[in-house]
Amino acid sequence: VIYNMSVTNGTVTMGGSDNILSNLNAVGSTVQSSGTNVLLSRVAVQSGVINLGGRFVNLANSLAWGTSTQLMTVTGSGITLSNNTMVSAGTTLSLQGADASLRLRNNILVANGADRFIIRRDAGALDSDYNNLVARNGAWFGRAGGLWERLHYWQLASGQDAHSISIDPLFANEGGGDFHLKSVMGRYTPSGTVTDAVHSPVIDLGDPVAAFGAEPAPNGGRVNLGGYG
Repeated sequence: VIYNMSVTNGTVTMGGSDNILSNLNAVGSTVQSSGTNVLLSRVAVQSGVINLGGRFVNLANSLAWGTSTQLMTVTGSGITLSNNTMVSAGTTLSLQGADASLRLRNNILVANGADRFIIRRDAGALDSDYNNLVARNGAWFGRAGGLWERLHYWQLASGQDAHSISIDPLFANEGGGDFHLKSVMGRYTPSGTVTDAVHSPVIDLGDPVAAFGAEPAPNGGRVNLGGYG
């Protein structure tokens, strides 16, 4: 177990088997996996990249933002992304390799710019649903038998994301790196609870079978999308 670590302009690689990396703050760095049964939890990657190889790797409750190139590359098998917020100034993630497989649930994924992708599937198996997919400034939703500029087209062509949406998640302060969701019921800040005039549409919008007990009451009886769900 590696817990509570900060890295600047470096690389963190989780190899071996049965490893946990939790509460990592990485700036200008690469976070990657090459092992088996690896949990990456509460990882914050600013202006860096994530590369997920190996087998049975779970990235959960994590944040990634500020990257103008491809934010994430998935080449491993049995990779799961659950309850993450990933905001890229370019392509969000790319699935590569015939043996690669990826499961996406309860994530907020944002891509930005022409010829960039939220999900670029070059090869491999994909299982994606209950996400918020946001394509900005001409970005494609996905690549699967073609390039798809609308969520509905991506759903029809890929058979994925039947229950996913595409909507402004209403982050507290995206420019300042605060990806908590605005809430009329109140949200966390270091100085105390703040109550907003608007309510994020992705609150209580996760997979109905996903655990929500870790969210403080009142939690709506359903998990939120994104890194804080």
